[in-house]
Amino acid sequence: MGALRGIDLTVNVGEMFALLEFLKAVLVAPVPRPAMAIGKILSGALQALVPAVLLLAFMPLLSIHPGVLRFLGLVCAMAMAAITFSALGVATAARFKSTTVFPIVGNAAVLPMFFLSGAPFPLADVPHWLKILVHFDPVAYAVDLMRGALLAALFFPLWLSIGVLAAFILVLTWLATRVFASGEDA
Repeated sequence: MGALRGIDLTVNVGEMFALLEFLKAVLVAPVPRPAMAIGKILSGALQALVPAVLLLAFMPLLSIHPGVLRFLGLVCAMAMAAITFSALGVATAARFKSTTVFPIVGNAAVLPMFFLSGAPFPLADVPHWLKILVHFDPVAYAVDLMRGALLAALFFPLWLSIGVLAAFILVLTWLATRVFASGEDA
């Protein structure tokens, strides 16, 4: 097990060095830094969305046969979730000077959001105090949209889930572009 962890750390260090070299090249490019933030958000969302959509090909093996509209709704919900959480990652990571801090902070934020989201359990069955907390979790709205696309059963109203995710996308993208732009004159 220790050897696997060592391999994982080596790969991660290699990826970080490659990313740093890429960022050095990008930061000297004649492109506005806010555009870099938006590009990073969209590329992160695409990196999450492509494998997720490819996994949808296995739905028939699980006896899941959504119609065309449900399938398109699911892909749209997945796209909104991917953009939301990519924007969250870029807006958060852009604030750190060290590459070692972000994974720790990211895991500390993502795990509670996942467990509150209703992905591991139906939200209708949780106690009232937990339902209140769920309303502050963007992952819950994304999971509800995806579950609603497949099962036609929503916990939140459709307009609320779309609105909350759209608001998160706008605010987090604005925050990320501000952080990137603030380094433009430095």
